[in-house]
Amino acid sequence: MNIIDFHTHLFPDRLYDAVWKWFENFAWPIEYKKYVGELIPILKKEGVTRCVSLHYPHKPGMARFLNEWAYQLGERYPDFVIPFGSVHPDDEDKEDILKECFERFQFKGLKIHCHVEQVSPDDSRMDSIYKMCEEYDRILLIHCGTGPHFKEFAVNGYGYDVTQVSGVERFEKAVKKFPRLRFIVPHLGFEEMGAFVHLLKDYPNLYLDTTMTLPNFFPVGVDREWFLKYPDRILFGTDFPNIPYEWKKEKEGLERLNLGKEIETKVLCKNAIKLLGLSL
Repeated sequence: MNIIDFHTHLFPDRLYDAVWKWFENFAWPIEYKKYVGELIPILKKEGVTRCVSLHYPHKPGMARFLNEWAYQLGERYPDFVIPFGSVHPDDEDKEDILKECFERFQFKGLKIHCHVEQVSPDDSRMDSIYKMCEEYDRILLIHCGTGPHFKEFAVNGYGYDVTQVSGVERFEKAVKKFPRLRFIVPHLGFEEMGAFVHLLKDYPNLYLDTTMTLPNFFPVGVDREWFLKYPDRILFGTDFPNIPYEWKKEKEGLERLNLGKEIETKVLCKNAIKLLGLSL
């Protein structure tokens, strides 16, 4: 069976060093403290056939470097890595950055992390980003759920309460305004998973990914009925390598739901193949 991990983070070495330090200070220990050349073989050994690589700038002025690096990574691993681009809402040259993402690099999508970039999904600074994603028919994966927002993690790690810029109500304002845009909300919208799943009924261009919700790491319950009701709208993702357990735990969590081969295959690969326009 093909497996597409729709939520991985492949970074330059120095950025990994900084990210790992941050996670270990404010969140959780990292299971895979390795660089890209060692990480890709691990994914392949686990049976992954393609991965979507995501990155995000934590301040203006970083996106161009990260996008160039991601493009080069995709050139090195053209049959495995599917890079997405990024932009910061306070970049002065947002439109030029996005044109480069979609025209020069031909990225299939964009990643926004509301917590890290300190922007809410309904912030007016996002409008030009949404419009260009619509114009170029690109996917927007946006971490806009409130979680994780443990008090110590959120305030000390980010320096502010991340619930101020996230949540299902703020996201729905954006998806109402840009209904043609293909949105993906990761982590099933953790910590408001039921509310995000409920949005699938009214917004046909909305998708969710499973990232970190299936290994029982967070004290939340995933409802099997969500997958049975919306089998075409959920994607498999892991957050590899920035996770505190083995990659296989996410896949094992999916298998424990006993969804049957047809739905499990959709979640693991078919939905991603269709959304990304791949031929495997």
